[in-house]
Amino acid sequence: MDERDKLATSQAALQWAASYLGEHGIRDARMDAELLLAHCLVQPRLQFYLEPQRPLAADERERFAELISRRGRREPLQYITGRQEFMSLEFLVSPAVLIPRADTEMLVETALSWARNQARSLRILDLCTGSGAVAVSLAHYLEGSDIWAGDISAAAIEVARANAERLGTHVCFAQGDLTGPFRGAVFDLITANPPYIPRDDICGLEPEVGVAEPKLALDGGQDGLDFYRRLAVEATPLLGPGGKVMLEIGWDEGPQVQAILTEAGFTTIKLIKDYAGRDRVVTASRPPTQDRPPSDSKASQPRTVPK
Repeated sequence: MDERDKLATSQAALQWAASYLGEHGIRDARMDAELLLAHCLVQPRLQFYLEPQRPLAADERERFAELISRRGRREPLQYITGRQEFMSLEFLVSPAVLIPRADTEMLVETALSWARNQARSLRILDLCTGSGAVAVSLAHYLEGSDIWAGDISAAAIEVARANAERLGTHVCFAQGDLTGPFRGAVFDLITANPPYIPRDDICGLEPEVGVAEPKLALDGGQDGLDFYRRLAVEATPLLGPGGKVMLEIGWDEGPQVQAILTEAGFTTIKLIKDYAGRDRVVTASRPPTQDRPPSDSKASQPRTVPK
């Protein structure tokens, strides 16, 4: 069977692609083959079963073979398609940002549950925003709230801004190191899905993660906790009375992050488990400090207002 026969129809192309991907260590080879063919042909996967003998044109065969080759080299599926679903919304992704994961939906759901019980509109800051998945989801589901987001990567901010625009949400973005762009502002809630992989563990991750995704979004320092130590200190001046922090954590980092927040004076510290029963989110209340200006005052505006 020559190359043209392998890719002659949808059914033949899927059989070849699934076999090829399986040989290259792709765990969900058939699923990835279907998703890439659907992306290539711009049609739903169901169509492959309705029209299994649909012939592929020469340019379609060439494009599909290239997509499968990229996946076989362990390039993440989401970077190939440029899309990832998160909180029932479709986000643009690129190698400049971490791919949004289902685990992080627990952070958004926890924030939404708390925010919906507040009898006022809120000012929310999302740090290490990456693709903007958390910030844009909060803006989408919390109408009337004032959402800000920051990231040290200018390339990530561009992706996040594009996601906010295409999903019809308003988020104010600023590029800078952690809380730097927001000093002088006051927020009711700070969320973050920070880098939390211990540095020496990154090389042992699957190639789709450890090689393909931005190390800046993965590397949490020698023990994975560098971000939490910084935030525990830097978040307090940004939180108004009753303010909260909600942070995604590694499944085995709960006790350590609790200790860091406790030492910084945070109170009502809770661990939230994901649907697999593992620690996934930590929440904490602002430590007692002097009164802050109200969140609608001029003093509460970030010093950097992005375009």
